Amino acid sequence: MLQLKYTMNLIVLIILLIRTVKVFSKNVNEHERALRAEFVQNLLNKQNKFEGRIKLVGGSSKYEGNVYIYHAGRWGAVCDDNWDDEAAAVVCRSFNLSGIATIGSQYGEAIERFWLDDVICQGDETSLSKCVFNRWGSTDCEKDEVAGVICMEEEELPARHKDSDAMSLAYNEERLRDVIDVSKSKLRLTGGKNIREGRVEIFLNGSWGSICPDGWTVYEASAVCRHLGMGFAEQALQTYIFGFSNIILSGVSCEGNESSLFDCKHKQRGNVKCPGDIGHTAAVVCTHFLADLVLDTAVIERSAHLQDVMMFQLQCAMEENCLSRTAYEV
Repeated sequence: MLQLKYTMNLIVLIILLIRTVKVFSKNVNEHERALRAEFVQNLLNKQNKFEGRIKLVGGSSKYEGNVYIYHAGRWGAVCDDNWDDEAAAVVCRSFNLSGIATIGSQYGEAIERFWLDDVICQGDETSLSKCVFNRWGSTDCEKDEVAGVICMEEEELPARHKDSDAMSLAYNEERLRDVIDVSKSKLRLTGGKNIREGRVEIFLNGSWGSICPDGWTVYEASAVCRHLGMGFAEQALQTYIFGFSNIILSGVSCEGNESSLFDCKHKQRGNVKCPGDIGHTAAVVCTHFLADLVLDTAVIERSAHLQDVMMFQLQCAMEENCLSRTAYEV
């Protein structure tokens, strides 16, 4: 009986599938096909028209405020981790202006989800979405960490930098080496299962303390591993698993090529403000082997080749735009 019932259900399912296929494969004339294609194309064009568009919210004019970017059909905020004047320049260029960066939700807390975090720009990108950042929507930022900008004419920038109180909103980064006594300062990893991993602690003003993990990336982790003579950074962690100590350094920002953490910039030391999860600190895992993501140009020259394949065989990572815009046209 059970076998018979299973067979009957299978037959009914097959009949329903056949009917469904007939409905969706119904012949249409060329005019109707063209109308459908035009409808789909209009939807795609409408979506692409706003993709990556920037708006400023909360400022006294349309040229200043918290930065929001349009993606996947909705607006989202930009986190202030690593936010600097280069990123502000990219934003303000859309208004044909120059600009400076603000941090800490200076124009109000986030009213939308965060789309971008750890944005790093060179300053010459055509749009903010062309800068380096974590994948869309991947963030650990709170509502009081929205990035902002103040856009103005280029000739206004020098006076504004010197005379205006508004510039207190921008980053005030200094190299550690320029403001501390390097001969009396030290770095160590603690709390790990071996000497190559752990919470990063720095010795400043006679005491050990942790580093704020806000904006902590593989660039900073690489500087730590090189500083300690432990090779390369395998992981840059923002975690509590290696324990916790008083945080005495925040806003650490490296270019990625420093041989010492003391060559990196920072925002605050001593009694610092550290946004994010309580108990989390900056941590690293070092390795003696070069990470795969660091390109070996010699190997690339020996092994790179071009291959002619059919379009349907092309595969891209989700975060890559490896097809031309026309490939998506209907």
